[in-house]
Amino acid sequence: MDLAVVSTGHHYQGRSAVKHYEAAEKIGDLAEVFLDDPEQGMGIDLPELIEMVDTLENANRNIRSALGKLRATANWKIEATGEQRVVLGNGIVAERTGSWRRTNVDRDALVKYVAKCARLDDIRMDPETGELRPPEVVALELHLRCFRPEPKWTELKALGVDDDEFCHREFQASIKINKAKVL
Repeated sequence: MDLAVVSTGHHYQGRSAVKHYEAAEKIGDLAEVFLDDPEQGMGIDLPELIEMVDTLENANRNIRSALGKLRATANWKIEATGEQRVVLGNGIVAERTGSWRRTNVDRDALVKYVAKCARLDDIRMDPETGELRPPEVVALELHLRCFRPEPKWTELKALGVDDDEFCHREFQASIKINKAKVL
């Protein structure tokens, strides 16, 4: 589907204008074809299938980026109305929301800060007994509370952990696309 963007806010495919929401519906419909019938890809030649994966991965990145920009624009437009949410005639309710994106996080400095907090008496004090707990114990508790400890399976296997004892594993077949440089 070769769509050209025109300054009118419509996309043109051949001679017929396709509105933005219609283009989004067509993309959704195309994606559902493979969701509804995953075996449909079995009849496609391997080179064509790999090219489809590459094309869809690129489209997915572009769609995610465009979706983020559209959500931000809708947020600003709702804000301009002075409202917190908008209800459309078709029942869709759009509510302003957002989150902070943090980049360039100095994780080492954060870990050191939390470890330093673990030595403070008011944090070490057990609220039930009034006794001071060992800083090492408090440091571990704070670290687990403040950071997301995801299992590092390679490190755990080096310790002799059999992952089948601690989780359910399911192989997810995939391919990795590496593009050769054209000379």
